[in-house]
Amino acid sequence: MIEVEPGLNLRFPRRSAEFLEGVEIGILAATLASAGADVVRPVGRTALEQARDLAAGLGFAAIEQADLGDRVLVCFTKRRRRQHLRLVSCPD
Repeated sequence: MIEVEPGLNLRFPRRSAEFLEGVEIGILAATLASAGADVVRPVGRTALEQARDLAAGLGFAAIEQADLGDRVLVCFTKRRRRQHLRLVSCPD
């Protein structure tokens, strides 16, 4: 079972684990690409490493929040760019 959003789950009977992981990562990619802020989602343990790589590629940090058995609740936080400071001289 894959959670698309709270209360909306998908099931793919007789599908392989690789198929389910692909769908889960695809949904996560679409969610993160359109997110303007933090996203909290459960992620399957088998997809966790790929989810971390995807998050990093899209400018998010992945922070595990809770163990849900075969899933992990992860907060994907948008990385903020560090401000570049520059020295400006004042005319006398």
